[in-house]
Amino acid sequence: MIWTAERIRKDYGFDVVGVVKQGAKSIIILCLETSLERDLDEFIGGNADYKTWCFSGFKKYFSPKVDKFLEEFEKADCRANPIAGYDDSIKLKKLAVKAGIGIQGRNTLVINHGFQGRLRFRAVETFLDIEPTGDGIYHHANNRHCDECHLCEIACPVEAVKDYKLIDEEECLAHRQLTDRTPNLERCNLCWIACTKDRSWAEKMRSEREEIRRKFLLKDANPLH
Repeated sequence: MIWTAERIRKDYGFDVVGVVKQGAKSIIILCLETSLERDLDEFIGGNADYKTWCFSGFKKYFSPKVDKFLEEFEKADCRANPIAGYDDSIKLKKLAVKAGIGIQGRNTLVINHGFQGRLRFRAVETFLDIEPTGDGIYHHANNRHCDECHLCEIACPVEAVKDYKLIDEEECLAHRQLTDRTPNLERCNLCWIACTKDRSWAEKMRSEREEIRRKFLLKDANPLH
């Protein structure tokens, strides 16, 4: 039985699948689109049960598909190792670019031709030799989708996004919220949402920066410096 990215996509219900080589391993990038009906960006936390934020959208929608895939795939490679989409040590977004799934956007999301910035990732490491889907190069450069668009930079309430990178992770509200236990705190992902909005929306977010900061970090309501 030959394993390919297209076969995995069709047989296990992923929206996109890519493969990139990393040494002796193949990294299979599994992609699902986040939407109103399937909110992969859903988080819960800030209470006694969850000391930090829990990626509930991934657990609810992504994990069952990955588990079903691994149940079959591990018969071919018992050493296959799943990688969480929120494991920053692996840098799945960079691997997704190398696998040809998309190009990096200003907001650091992977911009895909069909799904724009709405793809989220899980991955599996394997020693099976699976044909790569991209050229294996991390094209970290300006792209035609983002060259004239700065909506994510405009919308960010702490100006943490600039020139295709997160310039200060400690200032990023979403990053800081990972250890914030404030009950019922709404999670910030304005730079992600910006991909689906227009300039008037981004300018409105800019004009409401201090209010937004208080909304997303209730314990740290100081105005921007």
